Amino acid sequence: MQSNIHWQRLVFMVFVLYLGIAFISALIKAQQPLSPQLIQQQAYQLYTELRCPVCQGQSLAESPAELAADMRALILERLSLGEKPEMVIAFLKDRYGDAILFHPPFTGRTYLLWILPFVVLIGGGYVVFRRIQQAQRLNRDT
Repeated sequence: MQSNIHWQRLVFMVFVLYLGIAFISALIKAQQPLSPQLIQQQAYQLYTELRCPVCQGQSLAESPAELAADMRALILERLSLGEKPEMVIAFLKDRYGDAILFHPPFTGRTYLLWILPFVVLIGGGYVVFRRIQQAQRLNRDT
């Protein structure tokens, strides 16, 4: 019985030690700065996900506008300082609104943007269906 308790304690201590090592290694990895190449990749990914506020339908990566260049520099600077891409997007969204996002979230203000294409598609299908029915009736009547 005594050796069984010692064995359980040993297993528990090894488990706790393993969790401690995993936690410490995760903290160390999280504090390591990102490589410049990785920062550039993250920045470019954000450039393609965000819309230029000046240009019609262009991403920040495509836009030649001066504001887009300033925004690209701001994104790169914030990522270089260690901000997560989600934080940079949140900052720009707060500043410019949902219009800066190529994929706006489903909210009370944007629900029409998401639902209207389906309504138009269903309505158009209904109109085509009714026209075909009318044409078939006219062909039967004549």
